[in-house]
Amino acid sequence: MRKKHNYKCKKKMSEIEQSNQVTLEQALNIAKTQMQMGNFFVAEQTYNDILKAFPHEPECYYGIGLVNFYKQEFLKAKEYFEKVLGINEESTSALNMLAASMASLGQYDDAISTWRKLLKLNDAFVEAYSGMCNAYRLMGDYNKAIETGRKSISINENFAAGWVNLGAALIMNKEFEEAVTVFEQAMELLPELPHSYINLSNAYHELGQLEKAEEIGRKAIELAPQDAIAHNNLGNALMAQAQYEEAEKTLKKAVTFDPKYVDAHCNLAMVYMDTYRFEEAAAACKYAISFDDKCTKAYGHLATCYKELKDFANARRMAEKAAQLEPESPMPYVSLAEIMYLEDRYEEAEIVLKKAMELGPDTATLNIRLADILEKANKFSEAIGALDKAEELNPEMPQIAHKKSTIYFVYNHLDKAMETLEKSLSLKPDYVPAIATKSEILQSLGRMEEAYDIARQGMELNDTLPFLYFTMSKVKKFTKDDADFKKMLELAKTVENQGKEQEAALNFALYKAWTDIGDHVKAFQVLKKANDAKREVVPHSIERQRKGFANVKRKYTKEFVGSLEDRGYDDETPILIVGMPRSGTTLTEQILASHPDVYGAGELPDLSEVERINGELNPDNCELLGKQYVERVQALSNGEKFVSDKMPGNFMRVGQIITTMPNAKIIHCMRDPIDTCLSCYKQLFARGQYWSYDLEEMADFYNSYKDLMAYWHKMFPNRILDISYEDTVSNFEPQVRKLLDFVGLEWNDACLAPHKSKRPILTASKGQVRKPIYKTSVKAWKRYEEQLQPLIQNIK
Repeated sequence: MRKKHNYKCKKKMSEIEQSNQVTLEQALNIAKTQMQMGNFFVAEQTYNDILKAFPHEPECYYGIGLVNFYKQEFLKAKEYFEKVLGINEESTSALNMLAASMASLGQYDDAISTWRKLLKLNDAFVEAYSGMCNAYRLMGDYNKAIETGRKSISINENFAAGWVNLGAALIMNKEFEEAVTVFEQAMELLPELPHSYINLSNAYHELGQLEKAEEIGRKAIELAPQDAIAHNNLGNALMAQAQYEEAEKTLKKAVTFDPKYVDAHCNLAMVYMDTYRFEEAAAACKYAISFDDKCTKAYGHLATCYKELKDFANARRMAEKAAQLEPESPMPYVSLAEIMYLEDRYEEAEIVLKKAMELGPDTATLNIRLADILEKANKFSEAIGALDKAEELNPEMPQIAHKKSTIYFVYNHLDKAMETLEKSLSLKPDYVPAIATKSEILQSLGRMEEAYDIARQGMELNDTLPFLYFTMSKVKKFTKDDADFKKMLELAKTVENQGKEQEAALNFALYKAWTDIGDHVKAFQVLKKANDAKREVVPHSIERQRKGFANVKRKYTKEFVGSLEDRGYDDETPILIVGMPRSGTTLTEQILASHPDVYGAGELPDLSEVERINGELNPDNCELLGKQYVERVQALSNGEKFVSDKMPGNFMRVGQIITTMPNAKIIHCMRDPIDTCLSCYKQLFARGQYWSYDLEEMADFYNSYKDLMAYWHKMFPNRILDISYEDTVSNFEPQVRKLLDFVGLEWNDACLAPHKSKRPILTASKGQVRKPIYKTSVKAWKRYEEQLQPLIQNIK
C-alpha cells in the first residue's frame, strides 16, 4: 500500500475544487483519469506538478512517458521511460514501453534487445512477444515475426492484440488464408477492436475477395472513423474495383488524417495513374518520398509517371543526385527542369522550376522555362505572365519574345504571334528557332512562298538543323538532284547524335522527299525510321488506352446521362467537328468557315479545360461547363452566329458535349480506316497522338475509337452527323448542302470554294486545304499495302 502524502496543487480539476490538499495517491489517480479521458495536456501538467513535490517519483515519469507516447512524441516518451529505469532498472512496464517507443522511432534492433531484457525478468510477458512480432515485421523478418507472434498467443490465447500482430505478419508473408482466420479470432475476442477489421480487409483484398474487403473496410471505418490505415485499405479495395472517385476521396482522407502516411500517398498516386492524371500521381509520389526517401513503391510509381510523360530515368536520377548534394541551391532543380523540358515533362518541370525559383534569385531563364510548362498545361494567361516577368528582368533576350510568339501561335492569336516574333528577330535577326517558327506561321496564313523563303534563310544560317528541313519539306517539292535532298541524306548518317526528336524530324522530311521523287519503297523505309525514333520518346500504353475508352463508356451510362437531362446550357453557337485525326476534319471546318455565319476556331482545348477548372461533370455543374465553353468560343469570334471547334479527339467527349450543350451540333468525320491511319503515320504531330507512331498500336486506337463512336450513336440517336471524306471529294456539292442543312445555315456559294478562304489553319492539313478539292488521297494506302500489313491485319 502506497504511503499517503499531503500534496498541494492548483485547483485545475473538478475533483479537487473543494480542497487544496490531496494525497499523492489521489493526485496520481487524477492524472491517470485525465490521460484515460484523452486530456493529455492536463494529465501531463498534473504529473509535472506532482514532480515539484516529489522530484523522483517514478510513476510520474512513467505517466509522462505514456502521455507522450499517445501523443506520438516518441523521443520524449523514450526519455521519460529511461528515467523510470534509472530509478528501477527492473520495471517491466517501463522496459515494455521503452521498447515500444524505440520501435515507433524505427530503432527496431534496440527495441528487440530491450524486450529480450524484459523477458529475462518475466518470460511470460505477452506484450513483449507481441511487440517483437510487430518490430520484426517492420524490419522485414517475417519468419521471426510469425514465430514471436505465435509465442504471444501461446502464452495468452485471449490476448486480442497478439492475434492482430500475428495476422499482420502473416499477410506480409503472403499467408493470407491463415491471416483471415487469425483476424477472425481477434474479432471474436474483441468485436469492437478496429485493427482486426482494418487488417482483415487487407487480407481479403490480397485474396482477391474485393467485395468482402470493401465490406470489412467500411466496418473498420465505422469503428475508427479517423484511422488513416482503415481509409487506406478501403481505398485500395475500391480502386481495385475501378471505383476511382470514391477511392480517391477515401485515400485523400487517409492522408488528411496522417499526412506522412507514405503508403496512402502511393495508393493515391495509383488512382491518379489509372485515371490518366499522371501529374497528380507524380505529385503524390513526391509527397511519399518527402516523408520516406527510401520508399521503393513511390519511386516505382514515379518512374511510371515519367515514362508516360516522356522522362528518362537515368537523366532524372542524375539531377536528383545533384539536388541531394546541394539541396539549398536552385541549380539542381533548374537542371532537372531542363531535362523535363527537353522531354516534354512540362507540368512536373513547373513544380521543380517553382522550387528552384523559391530557392534562388528570380531569373529570366527560369521564367521562360516556367512559361513553356504552363503553356503545355493549357494555362495560356499564366504562361504569358511568366514571360512578361522574364522580359522585365531581361528585355534583350530574343528567346522571351520567341516563346511568346509560339504560345500565341498555338492559341490561334496569329497577329500577336507575328508581332512578338518580329520583336525576337529584331533582337537577333539570325535566331534560327524564331526563323523556323515564322515559316510555320506563314504556312498557316497560306503565304507559302514567303514561308519557303524564310525557311531558306534559316538554312543558310544553319544547314544542319533537321527540324528546319522538316519545316521546309511542307512547302517544297524535292527532286533527286536537289541540294537540300542530298544534304538531308548526308545528315541522316549522323542524325542519331542529335537525339531522337531530330532524327524523327529529318526522316519525316526525307519521307516527303522520297515521295516527291517517286521512290515509295525508300519513302516508307524512312517513314518507319521516323516513327520508330519518335515512338522511343513518347509515352504510350495500350492497356491504359483501353482503360481510358472503357472509363468513358462506364461513366456515360443511361442512368448518368438521364441525371443530366435538361441541365445543360441552351445555346446553339458551338459546332463540334470530331473524328480521327486526318479524317477530313480540317476540310469540313474549312467548308463551314467559308460561310459568313461561321467562325472557324480550329482545334481548341476548352472542353477539357472547363472540366479541369470546374471538376468532373455532374448534375450540379452541367450547365456551368456548357456556359463557360460557349463564352470561351464566342470570345474568339467576330460576332458570327456559329463557332466551330475541330479538335478531333473530342469524340471522347461527345457525352459531355450533348449533356452540357444540348443544342450544339456534332459532325463526325469519317474516312477509309487504312487511309486515315496511314495519313496519321505520315505526320509528326506537334503534340499528343502518341498512338500514331506504331502501326499495331494505331490499329488498336482506331478500333477503340470506332467502338466508342458506335456507342455514342446508340446512346444519342440522330444527334451526330456522319460525313464521309470519300463522299465529300467525289460528290462535293451534295455533301456541302448536307453539312449546311444539319447546322441550320442558308446556302452560300463560298462554301464550294473552301480553298480560297484566307482564314489561318494551324493543323497538319494546312497545305492540302489550300488546294482545290482533289481525290488522290483516296485509297492512297494501296501503294504501301505490303508494308502496312501490321495495321491492316489488326483493323477491325
